[in-house]
Amino acid sequence: MTSDKITARVKALLTRAEHPDTPPAEAQAAATKAAELMMRHAITEAPVRADTGKPPEPAGRLDYTVAGTGGHGKARTAALLTITRAYRCQAVTFGNDASNHPRTLGIIGTESTLAAPRVLLPSIEMQMHMAARAATRAYGQGLRAAASWGTPGRAALADHCVLP
Repeated sequence: MTSDKITARVKALLTRAEHPDTPPAEAQAAATKAAELMMRHAITEAPVRADTGKPPEPAGRLDYTVAGTGGHGKARTAALLTITRAYRCQAVTFGNDASNHPRTLGIIGTESTLAAPRVLLPSIEMQMHMAARAATRAYGQGLRAAASWGTPGRAALADHCVLP
């Protein structure tokens, strides 16, 4: 399909989704298909709205604080930044250094594109934090098992001290 045909199809799907006589399930399916086509073919909402006579959607900003706990704040911020950009938002980071202090992810986009990151980022960050804790715990247990003395400090002490 050409770009014009795809844009026309997206417009038709959005018209169907927004029509008051469309059943809710059908409206949801049409909106989902339109969003899928827009993402797949990199069609922004602005030309679709302009061709239908609607004004541009207002832009907004979301400041999301990423915890620095656990020493993985910088990595979590990078992952959340990638997710944010996948939803066609622009983002910058403030205070994203190697410290354990919180940092801020400044996200800019239209109100509709900000809706998904606003809901998803807290859940995804919590999942990343819990996965990092579980991996750290498993790593520590592996070290204790490898030392075979029962406590991690005694094996290191035995390497450096001559016991009587």
